[in-house]
Amino acid sequence: MLLSIPTALLALQPDLATFTVLRVVQGVFMSSAFTLTIAYLAETASGEAAAGALAAYVTGNVASNLIGRLVSAALADHFGLAANFLVLAALNLAGAGLVFVTLEKASAMMGQSGRDPSGDNGMGKSSAWLAHLANPALAATFGIGFLILFAFIGTFTYVNFVLVRSPLSLGPMSLGLVYFVFLPALVLTPFAGRLAGKIGPVLAIRLAFAAAIIGLPLLLASSLSAVIVGLAMIGAGTFAAQAIATGFVGRLATTDRGAASGLYLAAYYFGGLAGSAILGRVFDDGGWAQCVAAIGSALLIALALTFRLVPPANRNRFTHRRTVHDRK
Repeated sequence: MLLSIPTALLALQPDLATFTVLRVVQGVFMSSAFTLTIAYLAETASGEAAAGALAAYVTGNVASNLIGRLVSAALADHFGLAANFLVLAALNLAGAGLVFVTLEKASAMMGQSGRDPSGDNGMGKSSAWLAHLANPALAATFGIGFLILFAFIGTFTYVNFVLVRSPLSLGPMSLGLVYFVFLPALVLTPFAGRLAGKIGPVLAIRLAFAAAIIGLPLLLASSLSAVIVGLAMIGAGTFAAQAIATGFVGRLATTDRGAASGLYLAAYYFGGLAGSAILGRVFDDGGWAQCVAAIGSALLIALALTFRLVPPANRNRFTHRRTVHDRK
């Protein structure tokens, strides 16, 4: 509901500094909603059901990535930029209403000590964060989340400069249509949770990264069709990896899932910030080929981090032994 306020204020078309502040405020509310939804799904669904539910949730984000671009472009073109922001603000309020109707009966999530989180103090929550960061598998998952958005932002931000210049030389409308490359991800991401359930999340996320890495060299081609195939593979691979990693956090964090989800998304969004800044400098100084190489390095590091992930079954046995020992 609060997200609708800065969204509506953007319709006033303020100066650049105010515009930037409003966008930051939007990001705070958007990431909070994302974090709480992930924590809710992980808390209220079983391990197998949560993987599918989180994959479906990420699929919704993939769809919004595509549909939002197309709808916003159409609204701005026909009714102006201010109307676009007002419609988006109305959609924010509609989302708040949907949450109120569907999730209002959800009980409060229990913290690490089994107490109501409303009575938890700052030290308790800090302890939960430190415990999650000390868990090698969770820490690796946070690193994977960082690298996923690092690579995604770097790819889909700076490829636009390549698409509009020679030899591809796309116009604004054609450039917008390129984002139909998200359609394969829209179709494949719902199956990511099912695949993780069949072959295990670690192998599934490795396959997702492999698809993205295979598609990356195609971005250097002078053929538009090759670039589009590469973008589709990177989009499908990174979105599938995001869906699997998000679900894996909920399975690894047996307590304080809200804190674990928050840390994962903090790493995820910081990866996007770092990707836009670092890869922008690489693009300016070294060109598109070096930028692609840097993105490939990030994906390879993410793939290497998957070898630090502990299968949930092994972790559950370890947790059980620790619990029995503590009781004794």
